[in-house]
Amino acid sequence: MKLDEKEPAKLWLLLVIGFFGTLVLIGLLIYVFAAYSTGNATPWTAPTPLSQDEQFGIIRNAVTAAAALGVGVTLLLSYRRQRTMEVTQRISSEAQRTAAAAQVTSAEALQLGNQQHQLELLRHRDTRVAELRSRYTAAAEQLGSSAIAVRLAGIYALATLSDDWGRERSETDRQTCVEVLAAYFRMLSEEVALRSDGEDSSHSLRQAVWQVATARLAYGLIDETRWTEMTIDLSEANLNGRTLDSLLLDADLNLYRSFADGYDFYITDCTISSSGFLNLAHSRFRSVSFVNCRFEDGEINLLNMSIDTRLLFKNCAFLGTSLIVTSSSKVNLEFLGCEFLKFPKKLPPYSGFLKIKFIECQISTALKRWPTDEDFTHCIVRDCNFSEPAFEIVTQEAAPMWHRDGKQE
Repeated sequence: MKLDEKEPAKLWLLLVIGFFGTLVLIGLLIYVFAAYSTGNATPWTAPTPLSQDEQFGIIRNAVTAAAALGVGVTLLLSYRRQRTMEVTQRISSEAQRTAAAAQVTSAEALQLGNQQHQLELLRHRDTRVAELRSRYTAAAEQLGSSAIAVRLAGIYALATLSDDWGRERSETDRQTCVEVLAAYFRMLSEEVALRSDGEDSSHSLRQAVWQVATARLAYGLIDETRWTEMTIDLSEANLNGRTLDSLLLDADLNLYRSFADGYDFYITDCTISSSGFLNLAHSRFRSVSFVNCRFEDGEINLLNMSIDTRLLFKNCAFLGTSLIVTSSSKVNLEFLGCEFLKFPKKLPPYSGFLKIKFIECQISTALKRWPTDEDFTHCIVRDCNFSEPAFEIVTQEAAPMWHRDGKQE
């Protein structure tokens, strides 16, 4: 126990002290009143003793005076207690107001600090944007250099700049970098096509553009550096000798009329996502082969390919990608070892096909509309597994010219 702490008095002790104190007070008042009545300091030895009525009156007056004095003391104590409570309450109210004012001040200081932080972020972003725009100007100038090494540096600088714009969440500026690289690729291809001597001095430059583009569509990249939903326009460029390998296609890749006659084009281990679009229209392929690909959604445009083009899907999984393959040309369409959880949305009708083959396919869904014998020369279904019996019924009713295992039904 601390020395300055007082132990509260016990209630019974206060009652005893109050009781005896009251008796002492009443006795004192009786003495005072008796002495006053007899005019003698020792009323019990006064020559004229007090009568019984006078004694009762003195006792009654003493008790009344003691009671009045007690009430007065009680009122005084109550008044002081009230004043103490009011002072305490006022001090508490002032403390609350002080605390509230301190909270307001703290909130204002915090808000001011946040505003200063936002201003600092904006200032930093403005500085960063100015730096990126300066880098863009320098990279664009490098592309016009006469030195191959400087132009290569400009290509890689623009690619890196597109990554930085992605980190800044500026899709417009990143698209600008992509458009410049794509336009540069098309320009180089046009220059090669116009040369009469056939010399290709820009091969390394076009190869660099192709590498930085496909690298930013590869699996495993984070969204900040991926060219997600970007438009990559390589239309009417010379892409013979190139393939698409191990890409997650979630961008608009335009390869319209970019392949010369008789080219075999391979797309391997790629995925077409919901935002992906691959445009291969009006290219003069000998064959287009999709190998180990996954078609989740998106769209592939294969319109107006050359006559007798072989369109092969090998070991592919179809989950809903739209394949626009109808054309005025005659195309041979083959599905080899494919799995159909959903049929391509725009695959039927098959008008324009010379031959359709389904070989060793797993078909886990049924088409609502099947082609008729007017859509193709013949169709072969061999060693396939169908989970929907409707396939068998529809083929017999709607396609009597189908061939299965090479034999006409």
